[in-house]
Amino acid sequence: MKRIIIIFTIILNQQLSYSQSKIEEAELARDICFDLYASRIQENSALSFENAILKRLEVKPTSDNEREQIISDFFNKNADILICGEDDNQSNTRKSQHLFKRSIAIKAYHFLYYLTETDGYTIDFNFFEIVDGEKETLLDYIDKIIANESRAKTYNLEHLEDIIDYVEEVGGKRGKELK
Repeated sequence: MKRIIIIFTIILNQQLSYSQSKIEEAELARDICFDLYASRIQENSALSFENAILKRLEVKPTSDNEREQIISDFFNKNADILICGEDDNQSNTRKSQHLFKRSIAIKAYHFLYYLTETDGYTIDFNFFEIVDGEKETLLDYIDKIIANESRAKTYNLEHLEDIIDYVEEVGGKRGKELK
């Protein structure tokens, strides 16, 4: 009987631990998405967004290189959970979408544009979401905006093209190119 109770306790603790981590992931995604929205009104919005992330991580880098590495590691480690939820105030957003796609949808791509101008980041942009049954990467998402003439008019296409160039330079692919 003791053995059954111990096994049950171990299984229950594993399930609680799993549930707890999923709750923490959802809270992290929500908080980082909020930080993206809040950073839009700051004078240096890209740096403001980075500082918000570093504050949540409770780290204080001592150099630009360290800062860039911490931010890169954060996005690479959490790419699959940084999904922003529904935004009733924005017409270009989906019910849920990756943080980088959301930043473009709300025209707050200051951080992504900042990445195109800074060499120290090592972010893997080959994360994808399944949209209409297909893998959709950040490049696919931007391509769809540019291809939609009425939607493209509302964006700074030069910035979007800079982001495409940068993402491609660092190995970013479109969904059909991924295995």
